[in-house]
Amino acid sequence: MIDRIDFYKQFIDGFQILFDALENRVIEDGDGWQIRLTDWPSPLFNRVFIHSARPEAMAEVDAILEKHKAPVLINLVGGGVEHTKALQDAGYTLRNTTPFMIWVSDDSQDNFALRDGLSVKHLDASSLDVLKRIYKESFGFSDDVIELMGRILFANPLAATYGLFKDDEIVSAVMAVKSEGDIGIWNMATPIAHQKHGYGEQLLRHVMKSYKGRGAEKLLLTSSPAGKALYDKCGWQTLDYLPTFIKS
Repeated sequence: MIDRIDFYKQFIDGFQILFDALENRVIEDGDGWQIRLTDWPSPLFNRVFIHSARPEAMAEVDAILEKHKAPVLINLVGGGVEHTKALQDAGYTLRNTTPFMIWVSDDSQDNFALRDGLSVKHLDASSLDVLKRIYKESFGFSDDVIELMGRILFANPLAATYGLFKDDEIVSAVMAVKSEGDIGIWNMATPIAHQKHGYGEQLLRHVMKSYKGRGAEKLLLTSSPAGKALYDKCGWQTLDYLPTFIKS
């Protein structure tokens, strides 16, 4: 049986490359929870993962968050969903219920080839301004957050950012981070002007085939509810739906 909690722990371990590059970070692991905080005023860099139904778990987490006053994203997995009401009572808002998905490498992408006129390139810092536009439009990320993520990921050999190009223009982008031999997929985005042309699917299938060819056994991601249909189409399985809470 697939252990969704272990897989989610592995997925969020990929975020460690962000935390390791930042100063004044707080890393706490308790019985059934993990906390990763920084001094950046963005929930993207302040995350909590609760997977135990222990009544004390929420109090332990809350005591640390109260001390640091950071804006956070809290994901509940497995037994952690028992804390839903406690989070709402404490003023947290349910942001969404996030599909957590996996692709176990198989031969389904072996014969995939990009459509004529498309190419995929490994992006570097020279593409940062384009990524700012794409990720601001797609996710509402601020320029400073995108610049920080880009600076860290471009410099780390465990991470890669890919762009799908048509006529020398990036029409879709995605980030990938290696963790324990498997791959976490982050921030898959296609600009609105280039949607409905299958570009996201082309890039995703290329990345799946590429990482399988390099020996990755599993790819993991969290999807937006709207984006889930793409991953379903490409053969991904849904491991869980994660309630995601936010408090600024």
